[in-house]
Amino acid sequence: MPYKPKAEKERELYLTLAELCAGISSLENCSEADALAQVCMALADDMLICRWDDEGYIHADWGKYWLKARIRIPGDGKVLDNQSPFQSRSRWRTLLILRASASTIWPLPPAPIEGAIAPPAASPAKREAIPPSPTSDWQTEFRPWYRETYIPQQEKAGRVPKRDEDVKAAQKAFPKVPREEVYKARRDLAPAAWTKPGPKPKKK
Repeated sequence: MPYKPKAEKERELYLTLAELCAGISSLENCSEADALAQVCMALADDMLICRWDDEGYIHADWGKYWLKARIRIPGDGKVLDNQSPFQSRSRWRTLLILRASASTIWPLPPAPIEGAIAPPAASPAKREAIPPSPTSDWQTEFRPWYRETYIPQQEKAGRVPKRDEDVKAAQKAFPKVPREEVYKARRDLAPAAWTKPGPKPKKK
């Protein structure tokens, strides 16, 4: 099996906005424009974890701006970014959405597993009988997300999150991940600065 770079492995945890809208359109038999409206409402409600393709996270708090953002759907799904600071002009950018967070809203098929044999495609008449996939496969996706997405985001922001913040972020992305697994990931993967004990209280 050929080596797969870290960036490529991390990218497989995400869907582009165009991919997500196409998936929702297929699932719900609606237009991509209608699917985009659903996605924008979920983004405005902070129900999806996302980042720019060329950057680790989104600087600006877009919030309700997602409801009026300019997005090329139908098309390549790029978003006109005129909200981010530190840029002199607007530009079209590719938005990536964490597959696990989208799967908590729409029953998307799981990400393909490298080396696995794809099952035969179901005929259109039988498609509705196929049960939806689990909301998130945290057993395979959680630790790569924690190591390759969450930690770099916190380091880039200059933050040292507490354990409970780890749990909150992890369970937002992977609702079924147990608290104990998040603690274990922090012990195994987090930078030393995150896990060193704080100063002991002075004796009176």
